[in-house]
Amino acid sequence: RCNPVTAPKSCTSAAINAGVGQGVAWQPLAKKTAWGQVEGACGTAWLADALASPAPSFHLNTYTFASAGPFDATPLLPLANKRRSGPNNGGSSNCSEAMSIQTICECEGANPLKLELEIAFTAKGQTTDWLGELGGKKFGVSVSRIYLGPTATTYGEADATKLLEKKLGGINASSGLVAARDKWHKQVLHLWTLRADWVPVVP
Repeated sequence: RCNPVTAPKSCTSAAINAGVGQGVAWQPLAKKTAWGQVEGACGTAWLADALASPAPSFHLNTYTFASAGPFDATPLLPLANKRRSGPNNGGSSNCSEAMSIQTICECEGANPLKLELEIAFTAKGQTTDWLGELGGKKFGVSVSRIYLGPTATTYGEADATKLLEKKLGGINASSGLVAARDKWHKQVLHLWTLRADWVPVVP
């Protein structure tokens, strides 16, 4: 779980587009941000490539925070700040969703468009956390955490399967309900974790 309010030293972020895809190679780059730096899949055009391809893919980066806090929200993009302080469709994921918006848009040059409660759907049901646009193509993002509580030290295949089945099922459902004016080209599952050693279990 990546929560800059409680100031972890580093969080690993995995972006999976259109499902559980094969791992893809990336060059280790470092992008400086207002709170530290992002290494890995940041500024590598992975999102543009994913939106241009029908194939699934898996992309990994690590966000290292320079300070243990307190968290300064001033540099957040307006939509990220709105998500951090505003309501959503339930749950306590305001921080991970805000930093999802910030990280993907800052790394990939995407434009954030709408939050979960602003996206138009044709019926009640599964929603997606935020809507963005890159190169004229809209994309949805569903955000979650690879996390089992503060005392858990192991993460197994069954844990990953449970998370992915739930989140990918929700992605398929929301993709079928989104209204034409907000319809995305693809949807991304953006996962945060404090445990980099748990990441290989997910792909």
